[in-house]
Amino acid sequence: MIQQHSLPLVLVLAACASCEGASPQAQDAQSLDARSIHAQVQDVGSRDAWTRDAEAFELDAGLPSDAPAPGPDASVPEPCDALPASEDLESWRAATLLWLQQNGNPAATSERQSGDSVALDGFRAPLGTGDVGPAGIAWLAAIPNFPVSDPSEMVVLEYRQPLEDFAMLVIGRSRVGATEARFFLPLAGLALSRVGSAPWGVASVQVWASTARMDSSSASTLVACTPNEMPPPEPARAQLYAGLNMVQCSVVGSYEYLPNELDEVSFDAGVDWIVRDSRWVVRRRGSVLIGPDNYWPDIEQADCYCNDIAGFDIEVDATTGELLEWVPGVLCVVC
Repeated sequence: MIQQHSLPLVLVLAACASCEGASPQAQDAQSLDARSIHAQVQDVGSRDAWTRDAEAFELDAGLPSDAPAPGPDASVPEPCDALPASEDLESWRAATLLWLQQNGNPAATSERQSGDSVALDGFRAPLGTGDVGPAGIAWLAAIPNFPVSDPSEMVVLEYRQPLEDFAMLVIGRSRVGATEARFFLPLAGLALSRVGSAPWGVASVQVWASTARMDSSSASTLVACTPNEMPPPEPARAQLYAGLNMVQCSVVGSYEYLPNELDEVSFDAGVDWIVRDSRWVVRRRGSVLIGPDNYWPDIEQADCYCNDIAGFDIEVDATTGELLEWVPGVLCVVC
């Protein structure tokens, strides 16, 4: 199923009528959904989007998409017809909550769930005076019944301290057993707090179920189901794209666009693993660049036009070539 990326997202830790070009259609609009801002995290090449209020946070981050490379066999094995399903964290959440409450954290709760993630609040867990990265990983691995008990499978993706007494530690999963992982979502996010110069302590933790519950067999299957060759461009060319015309971020109309042979379809070298409809997908990202000869008179008003480039970011199933999602603009947020 194709999804158009439509936001705003609330995160809490909580395309022309013919192939000759485009024909803008003016429409009144009551509101404009803003696109998310995906910022690259230094040194890990991830994208993240996060907000924070007084009590909670959620992160959308990913591991590098350019490594590791697919295996030497470019064929797609039969198991790829039905890639592994993702699992939830219900049993672990219940057991962990009970453990917390029995060990001096009676206020611990686990009522906040957002998509693939679950948040546990009410911690009073000191991390000591050492480096919070390794300390956070060790603390996470030591939680009874936590799905990932081997600290060597974890890696610090990001550490931020927006306030003197509040910090965020994002932990990823770089390996599943002996298999190098390509998760888009992180493993966990820890909200840290402290008083004055006291050591940091864990105040809440958010865990992404799919990343945490991946087993070695499923990880091996995803690697085997990653073709070496790039996906075919036909699905991306056959898609009728659509978007908004804007002047100073105010909507003044809309447009549709159907690509043709003058447009360029390209894909990134790397892949990542995501869950769609409760099943794993090997995702490859790419773009559709509209050829300058296909530009229409007011294309500069279109949300697909940014920094003198017009086109769409796309995501495809690397195994089947199916177009999964698209968004106007190429590596750009218009408004």
